[in-house]
Amino acid sequence: TLREMAEEELNFKESMKTITKFIDNLYVFFETGEMKKEHSPFVECYTIVYKLADHKDHASELYEFHKKTMRNHLKDACIKIGDLQSEPLLREYIRQLDNFTILARWLSKVFNYIDRYYLMFNQLDSTSLVSLKTFREVVFTDIRKKLLDALMDEITKHRELEDVNWDTLHKTVETFINVGYKKDVKLKKVGEIFQWTGEKNLQEYDEMFEKTFLSKTKEYYSVKCNDWLQSLNCPEFINIALEKLDMEEQIAEEHMDPKTKSKLKQTLDDVIVEQHAQNVINKEGTGCKEMLKNNKLDELSKMYTLFSRVDSTLKYILLEMGPYIESRGQVVINDEELQKDPVKFTQKLLELKKEMDEIVMNCFNNDPKFNQTRDKSFLNFMNKFSETPQYMAGYCDHLFKSGIKGMSESEIEENLDAVIRLFRCLHNRDIFIKAYTKHQAQRLLNKTSLNTDAEQSMISKLKIESGFNTIQKLSRMFTDMELSKNTMEDFKKKNGGTTEFKGVNINVDILTSGIWPEQNVHPCKLPGELSHCAQKFSLFYKDKHSGRHLSWLYNSCNAIMNTLTFAKTYTLTVSCYQAVILSLFNEHQKLTVGQVKELSGLPEAELTRQLKQLCNPKMKLISKDKPKVPKFTPDEGLEVNPKFKYNLVKVNFIPKTAHKKKDLKKKTDIENQVEEEIKSERALVLDAMIVRIMKARKKERHTELITEVIKQVFLFKPQPQMIKQSIERLIEKEYLERDDNDRQVYIYIP
Repeated sequence: TLREMAEEELNFKESMKTITKFIDNLYVFFETGEMKKEHSPFVECYTIVYKLADHKDHASELYEFHKKTMRNHLKDACIKIGDLQSEPLLREYIRQLDNFTILARWLSKVFNYIDRYYLMFNQLDSTSLVSLKTFREVVFTDIRKKLLDALMDEITKHRELEDVNWDTLHKTVETFINVGYKKDVKLKKVGEIFQWTGEKNLQEYDEMFEKTFLSKTKEYYSVKCNDWLQSLNCPEFINIALEKLDMEEQIAEEHMDPKTKSKLKQTLDDVIVEQHAQNVINKEGTGCKEMLKNNKLDELSKMYTLFSRVDSTLKYILLEMGPYIESRGQVVINDEELQKDPVKFTQKLLELKKEMDEIVMNCFNNDPKFNQTRDKSFLNFMNKFSETPQYMAGYCDHLFKSGIKGMSESEIEENLDAVIRLFRCLHNRDIFIKAYTKHQAQRLLNKTSLNTDAEQSMISKLKIESGFNTIQKLSRMFTDMELSKNTMEDFKKKNGGTTEFKGVNINVDILTSGIWPEQNVHPCKLPGELSHCAQKFSLFYKDKHSGRHLSWLYNSCNAIMNTLTFAKTYTLTVSCYQAVILSLFNEHQKLTVGQVKELSGLPEAELTRQLKQLCNPKMKLISKDKPKVPKFTPDEGLEVNPKFKYNLVKVNFIPKTAHKKKDLKKKTDIENQVEEEIKSERALVLDAMIVRIMKARKKERHTELITEVIKQVFLFKPQPQMIKQSIERLIEKEYLERDDNDRQVYIYIP
């Protein structure tokens, strides 16, 4: 038994024969691939080593026996490898390497006892380290150059799509790492393979394999890329480049040290991507420009994938994308038909913006540089057309009046977000906000908005982009409308649950002065019924809010009147001025234009404007003596048209806001108002900005002051001349003065 064997007196030479026999069995396995599956020979050898080393003090002799055995085996391996080259060399090398590994593993187990005690106490190399060092000295050092050449040849074959044995190549590459282990070396079984472990020293790997591999890789792909450039178009070059890059990185990841992958990536990025980026991207007929023109989204996506590996090469794509977007935008803003229709004009801009947004998102991974270039391109062409901000505001007006009809909440939000993204590209945001404010005021007063929640959502989005102070008036308008509802409820309760007096039902909106757009109110003489209602509400309001003053904005008032003179009863929606004119015909059969002017108290220009609507040939509620003459003369007679007829019962005589233009040079009333107000408001903004800057700095040079003002103003792009005028104005008002020693320096006057 094993216990009896351990107790027996052992003869050293006889014992070594037992160990030698165990090793010979391993040699048989190397040649035949067959080994007896018995555990007792190993246990017997282990026990012999334990006995000899512990009791007979033969540890040093066992250690030398181990080294000699390993050296003799490796010398035989060298003979078998001989002068082989290329793939046969690798194949035989790996066979001998596997045999060596198995031998080293079994000997380390047999001599484990002297490893743990004798070698450790005497500070000698472990049996595993001895095996590895002997392998490096006897086998590896002599053939490493041939191994390296064979490896490179096989890798080149793989690159040329020939079949290679990657298991063989992997083990060969691994050798360059394993021979560097110099401390804490162990040979462990991991799954079905043996693996060397220990403290790494990659000098051999770095200086021999990695350096050569990277050099050969660069050399190979330098030639290949030149061939591809000559024979392939842009998409083909990109496809094969991506394919090769993936293949190379997979090789590095699976078969090489982790740090090699990053170095390989850098080498490949330099030789495949960076050196050829401009030529590939600008390839005539198939490059980036053509991809954009023909909407080749997959190809653009692959192009970005390739060139995003080297950030500096993306500039060549950006240099193509920017001009392409601007050229598309120029087509929109130079289209004379679109210039006549703000809604269609803005829709085209939104369609282009959506298309470019999707390209940046889906093809360019929403890269900030591409977002910036896209927005800069839109900014460049959009602001060349001075009407863009007002056209966008007109589009929003259309959207809230009819455009969002039938849309779901998410679709409405999507449309509003699209407008905001376009808004970010405006220089003159203040013009948009001013025009938007006027349109919103009209929607609220005329009750033409389809969705209050959508309106509020748009205001919230504008606040984020432009700040609370800039947008607060828009919010306050909705507050006024809500307070007006409450006031009318109180007025109704005060008058016994009714707001009808002398046949007139009144509804009043109270607008806070300074919040709503300023209006030029024309005086007029209200008919008795309307005047009575207005006086009754004024008394109620003054009683409720002492100290407040009410001003009636007749130009923003509407009225609904019923007809009693025609065969069919109609409900007329008219302006306050039209109601005043029509009320006169309740008491007079016929009046001259001069008489209507005197009785209504309306200025001639406003009277003419209102009569044109009432005498419109399409509806013709009022007949005039000279229907073919468009002008109204003071002595021309007017009367209610007894033959008035209309398809609908409800007839609207209030002109709708016209966003379309027949004459590009002729501006709408809102556009004219916006232009005048913007000029004065911009002057105030610049004055305040300059004073704030100078108050903080006390003293500043002219150029630096202009630069800082341009930097801080975000609602519009101030021109240097505008800033100079503001500076001169502030000097006149004694906020600033020039330095006596340097006229280019301004000093703040406290």
